[in-house]
Amino acid sequence: AKYQSATARAAFFTELESRVKSLPGVERVGIGTALPLTDDQDNSALFVEDYARDPNALPGVHLMSFSTPDYFAALGIRLVAGRLFSAGDATRPSKELVVSRAFAERYWKGGSAVGKRVRRGISGAWYTIVGVVDDVHMQGLEIPAEQTAFFPLISTGDDSSADAPNNVVVAVRAIGDPGAVISSVRRIVHAIDPALPTHHERTLSTLLADASARVRFLMLMLGAASGIALVLGAVGLYGVMAYAVSLRQREIGVRMALGARPADVSRMVSLQGLTLAGIGVAIGLVSAIAVTRLLRGLLYDVSPTDPLTLIATSIALVIVAFVASWLPAHRAAGVDPATALRSD
Repeated sequence: AKYQSATARAAFFTELESRVKSLPGVERVGIGTALPLTDDQDNSALFVEDYARDPNALPGVHLMSFSTPDYFAALGIRLVAGRLFSAGDATRPSKELVVSRAFAERYWKGGSAVGKRVRRGISGAWYTIVGVVDDVHMQGLEIPAEQTAFFPLISTGDDSSADAPNNVVVAVRAIGDPGAVISSVRRIVHAIDPALPTHHERTLSTLLADASARVRFLMLMLGAASGIALVLGAVGLYGVMAYAVSLRQREIGVRMALGARPADVSRMVSLQGLTLAGIGVAIGLVSAIAVTRLLRGLLYDVSPTDPLTLIATSIALVIVAFVASWLPAHRAAGVDPATALRSD
C-alpha cells in the first residue's frame, strides 16, 4: 500500500539511486525493469507514427524496457545517435524515448530515427525518439539482438498521469569486490524500507556465463568433433601417400638411378600430398561458407564468413597436410635404387 502511487515509487527510486551512487567505488548506477540475457522482459505492440502499414496489419510487437538515463552507462550500452532521455519525475513524466539500432533500422533504414514518434497502445501518449543505442541481446545470445524500445522509468500512463513500475533492477558499475557492492546495495534497500525484498543479485559476468553455457557446451562438442576429424584426415592422408610411395618404388628407383636426388623425390611426393590437401581445402571453404550461415546465431562478434578465421583455418589444415605428407616423402627419399629395381 505504501507504494501504490507512482509518486511514492518515483521518490523511492530517486532516493535509492542517490544512496547507491554515494557508495565507495561506484561509478554508475541505473535503475530499470530488465537486464540483458534474462527472461524478465516485457513485450508490447508499438505504433510508429510515420510508418506506412497495411490497414489490416497488426503493429509490431517489441521488447520494452523502462529505465533511468544512467542505466545505459551502467551496463555499457553505447549511444550511437542523438542523446538519452531526461530523467523526469512524478510531476513532469518524460515523453522521450530511446530505441536500439535494430529498432531504428527496421523502421527508418538508412535514415535517422531521432525526432520520430512512437506510441504504446491505441490510446497511449506519443513519445519522441531522442536517441539510438547499440543493440543489446536482452533474451539470449543464440538469437539476434532484439528491436528494443527504452522508455523513461517515470513515464506517462494511458490516462496521461505519471506511471512507474513496481519491480525494478539496479545496475551498478563499480570498482572492487562485486560481492561487497551487492551487499551494500541490499543494505541500502532495507535501510530505506525493511519490508522490501531483494533477490537474484548477480554480476553481469555470471549472467553471461549462464546465458552462454549451452552454446559453450555445443562449441566444445563441435571443437572435439573437429579435432577428431582433423586427426583422422591426417592419418588418412598419410596412409594414402604411404601406399602411393609403396606402389611407385620401382619408378622412384629408376628416377634415382637416372640422377634424381633424394631431395627431388621428397619434394615430388610432398607436392602431391599438398595438392590433395589444397583441393580439399578449396572444397571445404566453399562448403563452410554455405553451412556456417546456419551457425550465425551461435557466433558473437564474428561473421560466419570472417576472412581471418577462414584463412587461419586453411593455413592450419595445409600445415597438418604437409606434416602428414612429409613422412612418406622422407621414406621415399631413402629408397635404395638397386633394391627398388630388383623388387617385383
